[in-house]
Amino acid sequence: MPIETHYVDMGQGAYKHAHGVVTSTDLLTCVLIQSQDVENTRKLRYILFDFTDVVEARIGHDIIPQLVELNHKTALNSPGLLAAIAAPNLVMFGIARNWQTLSHSLGWRVQVFRERSEAIAWLTAQLALEKIPSAFLADFPALKPAG
Repeated sequence: MPIETHYVDMGQGAYKHAHGVVTSTDLLTCVLIQSQDVENTRKLRYILFDFTDVVEARIGHDIIPQLVELNHKTALNSPGLLAAIAAPNLVMFGIARNWQTLSHSLGWRVQVFRERSEAIAWLTAQLALEKIPSAFLADFPALKPAG
């Protein structure tokens, strides 16, 4: 599957890494699995959705309400979640911004960025404001800035 989920920081965080070609079905499957994973979503404080390795997005805008509907179940178990989205791909960025607009009823704090480093910086700052220490953002190899 082109979207992998890694739970980190003793379950407080999730890193969702997408790569290659991503379809509407891939996104729906990822969100459906997350919505059914009550045990892990109760621990979640933050998620980083990383779409920087997506080479093609075959996603219609009509999928966004379905994604938000599935997210409502997850939101019941993870109130106040921080969600950062890194999406340099133009289509993925548009999808993410549309999702952000419709997701206000989730009670999550969501930001969309073009660069992964910006998303990580925002998450780091938000976690610091909430005094949530996170080794994840500093140590998780997939999140280290390229360079």
